[in-house]
Amino acid sequence: MVSLGSQWNFTQENNVFIIRDIIFSHDVHDSRFAFFANVYKDYGKPVGSDGTGIRVIGKFPDFSIQEENGVLVIRDTTTPGDHRYAFYACSGNINFGTPETKMVSTGGTTAFKGQRWLIVVENGVLIFRDTLTPGDHRYAFFAGNYIDM
Repeated sequence: MVSLGSQWNFTQENNVFIIRDIIFSHDVHDSRFAFFANVYKDYGKPVGSDGTGIRVIGKFPDFSIQEENGVLVIRDTTTPGDHRYAFYACSGNINFGTPETKMVSTGGTTAFKGQRWLIVVENGVLIFRDTLTPGDHRYAFFAGNYIDM
């Protein structure tokens, strides 16, 4: 398990990769984003390879978080074939879940940093931020939600 500030945890539970909001999980219900094995999903739009290759920035028993030619990927590393959740650069602002009124400021705590991508908490919101594309390009995961990705 990897903790990001006092609000978010990254962990594997059985064969599911979970990003859990631990504050709302204690107060209200189970608040988490679940990434299942044996799935291929794209978020955003492909913009072509940036030629940087593959770099692992976080490793879990059956999943890894990595950059693959500029794409942020949560990859199932045990199921044969190409099973991954891909978050493409240059895709603008994409939100998962809805904002809650109770946000916990963590002062920009960073969990993972790659060449292009930064995984950080900003005012209680978990952000996958594209740091190389000019402008504000990010995927936001709002606390207090229960979403199967």
